[in-house]
Amino acid sequence: MRKPITAIITAILLAPTLLFGYNPREDIAEKPARAGGHYFAYPEDEISAEYGKAPEGYEAFYLSHYGRHGSRYLTSDEGYTHIMAVLDSAAAHGALTDKGRYLRAQLDTVYAEAAGRAGELSPLGRRQHMGIARRMATAYPGIVADSADITAASTIVMRCAHSMFAFIEALKDINPSLEIPRESGVRHMSYLNYSSPESVELRSARGPYRKDYKKFRKEKAYSKRLMETFFNNKKYVSDNVDALRFAEDLYYLAIDMQSVDCGVDLAQWLTPEEMYDIWQLYNFKFFARYSSYAPAEGAFTDNARPTVRHILDNADKYIAANRHGATLRFGHDINVMPLTALLKIEGCHTDETNPAKLAESFANYRIVPMASNLQMIFFRPIDGMGDILVRVFLNEREATLPVPTVDGKYYSWTTLRPYLESLASPK
Repeated sequence: MRKPITAIITAILLAPTLLFGYNPREDIAEKPARAGGHYFAYPEDEISAEYGKAPEGYEAFYLSHYGRHGSRYLTSDEGYTHIMAVLDSAAAHGALTDKGRYLRAQLDTVYAEAAGRAGELSPLGRRQHMGIARRMATAYPGIVADSADITAASTIVMRCAHSMFAFIEALKDINPSLEIPRESGVRHMSYLNYSSPESVELRSARGPYRKDYKKFRKEKAYSKRLMETFFNNKKYVSDNVDALRFAEDLYYLAIDMQSVDCGVDLAQWLTPEEMYDIWQLYNFKFFARYSSYAPAEGAFTDNARPTVRHILDNADKYIAANRHGATLRFGHDINVMPLTALLKIEGCHTDETNPAKLAESFANYRIVPMASNLQMIFFRPIDGMGDILVRVFLNEREATLPVPTVDGKYYSWTTLRPYLESLASPK
């Protein structure tokens, strides 16, 4: 009955769309976990070989960072218990197939691991941030050298604070002399997690995206086969089961398995096309609520302006004082997404509004996987002669800004700074 999920996903039909040089269907076929979108576990195997390199005659002295928390459990116990209750009710009415009973047994194992941990950082999430920190410190040792001035702040959500703690723990393992103040408080929310009242309204149930989202959702055919797989009574299903919600609940449980040390394969129940269809749906939903969705008229990307201001002001301070170190920030995917869109990093910003076409120019798994991070590395000339250069990485892969470069890889601070200033300033 079971087939390896990699073999199943590889069967997805291919379409001629490109993103960062990738076809999203091929991308997911190559690595099925990418169908998890914003639940995609941090892809350590995709780090650029360029990460860690410095221009000749330069040394890294400062790193400005914004990172999403690492892998976590589902944000609500209901994400587990609702689908369990649906299956329990069907079982009580004799409406479950053998596969339905097997799925229900799998969910007991899943919930035994997840119960009472809704929204918490998973052990994998901790390991992800420790790995990112170690690679940063190894690649750019001057940033964490003795007497480094490193600060860290997270949102008030505990999974972000725990991600920060793991990151700092790894840095101190490398250099125990480091003194790194860390804070998780309301005073930092204005630049770590800002949302204007206008943007909150636009992403609500009354937001402009809802009509297209609902239509796109109804067009998907991912629920019918699943109902026949798990239930043996069509009338019972028609009267008692929200088929779309059941399919989407199962999808979320399946994609979260890559984030926890549970060992249960729930992705086996979803076909390649179902996985791709549901990923498309949520790719559009997150884009239309947090990124450069045109009907929002910049309200979501404007939320990142305080973050850019914080990036700019802190860089100025380190440069002026000739200090070395890092500014570490820890938040959420809903902050990384508008930040990368405001910066207009290639592949993170589009004017497309058609849900069926969005994947041709925007894929959330390449922008905000678990533990996603934006790093700006600052280099100064060793002989003190010349401009400061900056290199930008998203998820430790080269990030391209619409700003002229030096040697195709580095941004001169005298050129990059005015660009950031224009984004940090209110419209």
